[in-house]
Amino acid sequence: MAKSFSNVEGVVHLATKEVLIRTKKIMLPYINANTKYLYEFDDILFEEKVGRFKADCVVSRGDKHLIIEIVDTGKTSNKKIEYYIENKIPSIEIEFNMPRTLVEGTKYIDEFLEKRLEHHIHNLGDSKDLDYTNQFDEVPYDTEYQLDREYYKAIMNKHWICNPKYDIYKDLKEPVSTFTKTGRPDLRTKKGRKIQEEINIAKALEEQKKKDHFEMMQWKWDNAKQGNQLVRRKKWRRGEDWGTY
Repeated sequence: MAKSFSNVEGVVHLATKEVLIRTKKIMLPYINANTKYLYEFDDILFEEKVGRFKADCVVSRGDKHLIIEIVDTGKTSNKKIEYYIENKIPSIEIEFNMPRTLVEGTKYIDEFLEKRLEHHIHNLGDSKDLDYTNQFDEVPYDTEYQLDREYYKAIMNKHWICNPKYDIYKDLKEPVSTFTKTGRPDLRTKKGRKIQEEINIAKALEEQKKKDHFEMMQWKWDNAKQGNQLVRRKKWRRGEDWGTY
């Protein structure tokens, strides 16, 4: 039975951890256009708690630590990225972009993991180092996918989240919308709650305004009725019938 896409991505995640724990080295992303370093480490921990977050991998050499986030089934959250940057925690991402439609299905994934993954972990600075003359770097997209090339992404990439020594920081992904799909403020976000609070205040002011207006009109109406009754009484006494209002 063919593996589902999500299972394939899970295999990629685990295979990356296996290479790291077995070889204890990784080529770091470029720090400028031409410079990258092979980082050899002594120890590696998985799913380690860092602050209020869990890091995929924390590698150590002496008293220095580096976080490695493996991005396959999901994305590194903006909050986690902000935490690493605010606390100047050295951190990188290894990003995989396994397309959902493949001509050869999981056979390609298996061959990529077996023949290219370790090589790329040890040699790839970022996606510009990929060799697209090699069949295991070139993803066998189907015809439908090839027609939509604007969404094409490299099969594998690396980049810094935070490198305080060289002042390299990842730009945050598109922020989470402060509104839900129905157009209402998303109360799961601070901005959404702030907007809802402002809406509530505006509604309360509008209701108070309506109430004040109604009370003013009621007062005017009461005065008008009293004035009209006085006029009717005076005219009635003079024998004039103005009818019923």
